[in-house]
Amino acid sequence: MSAGISIDLHVHSRFSGYMDDWPLNALGVRESYTRPREVLVSAQRRGMDFVTITDHDSIEGALQVANEPNVVVGEEISAFFPEDGAKIHVVALDITESNHIAIQSIRYNVYELVSYLRSRDIFHFVAHPFFKMTRLSIEHFEKMLLLFKTIEVRNGGKSHYPQDLLERILETLTPELIDDLSQKHGIEPVGPKPWIKYQVGGSDDHGGVAVGSTYTTVHASPTKEAVIAALKCGAMKPAGRYGTPLSVAHQILAVTYRLLQENRHLFDPLRSEDLWGLLGRMLGIPNERKTVSRRVQFFLKAQQIGSRIFRRPLIHGRKTSLKRHVLTFFHEHNDAQHVLINGLEFERNAESTLYDLSKKVTAELAKHTQLSNASDVKSAVPNLLGMLPLILPYTLSFRNESKDREIMRVARHQFLRGVEREHIAVFSDTRFDPANEPQGFHAFASKVSSERSVFSVFDSQSPSIHPTHELTDLPFGIGTIVVPSILRISEELTKNDYHWSYVNSDGPISFVGVILSLFMKIPFYWRFPMAMVRGLDDLAPTQESNRVIQTIFRTILMKASGLVIENEEERINAISMEIPESQLLCVRMSKREHGTRECRRLYTSSDSGIHDRRSHSSFRTSS
Repeated sequence: MSAGISIDLHVHSRFSGYMDDWPLNALGVRESYTRPREVLVSAQRRGMDFVTITDHDSIEGALQVANEPNVVVGEEISAFFPEDGAKIHVVALDITESNHIAIQSIRYNVYELVSYLRSRDIFHFVAHPFFKMTRLSIEHFEKMLLLFKTIEVRNGGKSHYPQDLLERILETLTPELIDDLSQKHGIEPVGPKPWIKYQVGGSDDHGGVAVGSTYTTVHASPTKEAVIAALKCGAMKPAGRYGTPLSVAHQILAVTYRLLQENRHLFDPLRSEDLWGLLGRMLGIPNERKTVSRRVQFFLKAQQIGSRIFRRPLIHGRKTSLKRHVLTFFHEHNDAQHVLINGLEFERNAESTLYDLSKKVTAELAKHTQLSNASDVKSAVPNLLGMLPLILPYTLSFRNESKDREIMRVARHQFLRGVEREHIAVFSDTRFDPANEPQGFHAFASKVSSERSVFSVFDSQSPSIHPTHELTDLPFGIGTIVVPSILRISEELTKNDYHWSYVNSDGPISFVGVILSLFMKIPFYWRFPMAMVRGLDDLAPTQESNRVIQTIFRTILMKASGLVIENEEERINAISMEIPESQLLCVRMSKREHGTRECRRLYTSSDSGIHDRRSHSSFRTSS
């Protein structure tokens, strides 16, 4: 821990209200289920000298522990730009109930809110300024630079690309730049030397598992008054870890656990206090270690020792397939046994440990899931359902990660002005060799790539694919094919800022590429999937179901930025499916295939400029 006073400036409790997403809101799902006293205990256990409770538009939770000398009452204010309704979050600290009432009455106008906070000398900062809750543009970010002296540059629940993006942007601010922004937006910049910004960090914990993981180090004496005074004059710096998609997924899992546990009177999937305790230990939920009986703890120790001696799980008998596979997994993986017995310890790589465990369990279940033909589907359902809660939180967090990339990309270009690499993903079920690819790929490359482009290849030979299992005896005339790990590919796609993706074939790797491109909002071009089109009739037993499948498949095709057409048969099929002509990207066909006039633009691999533009691009196999 760095020298100075450590304080987590951004933490939530169960008084943060309900989820904004309307389905979750309608079901009464809370933003957090952590009790204020738990926040305090966790912060102290993890080395925090002070802690704030900053619930959404509420100070009720903070007031429950306000009598503690190391608790600062605060709230995370949902504020809005009145000109267009764009929503941002502003954290205000060391406030009273009368302050809270006044804040709530003016929060729909961020200009009035900031004016009030400054007039009352209330320390405040804008939280996660790139987080897109409603509409958010680079103009809103520019206004934030004018309105706020202090900015949260490190948030344990939000990630930046690169991680220190905000710090780097703030270092580029100059008096001239601030003056230009002030004239552009008609906003008077706040404070003396407004080009110098104070920087803070906070965990933004919702699940009770990350309190103190990201915090602020303050150079002050250990009193609440001294800490607040030091914050106001900028005597602090952010500390702890940066947020990642893995930390967000951990929060989702923790909140889900607490939601289910709180509603056990309605639905109890585990039906055992000990099993609830074990699951809580594995998620790193504070105090869950105490809920596991000594009998179970002794049994786990005996199981660990006995399985090493006899080389097989001691648990046996009539077990369902799912239980048997899970037990086998814990028998074969010492790291999983350690987490099960000792719980997920609070450490810098706790999220990575949980993620690796989820990937291993998913791979184990997938390995025992046979889908060679339709008769296997029923027996595979328990395993597939078992994989869902392990995959869904991570895919959701990877998607949320990509949601804010667009404004970060614009901010990097505008403020850092560096020459960026443009990352482009290529998905192919066969070995991908750019030199030997058909003309369609070169048409795509000519359209979107430049000398700064880096093509990352995800094909059957890529280490990042990490196949879960194989499928055989499928329609479309395809033999054995590889089913890729969605988690592994999602993880790879979030490591870089992908501008485009190209889907090169019809198999599962390519289809996963389509789904993840849609899910993560990456624009993509798709080599027209002729084999899938031909095989649609084989999937539908009735004419009515065939129409449904055709509609769904056409909807997916329509989501592509363009469909690459390489021959007349593909063009005719695309037109018959009512794909707009403006969406077709055709390579030049022979004179007999005169229908190319329907296509938006013609390319051949010998068109001028293609090789010149791609000569400086680089290819790499994703690892």
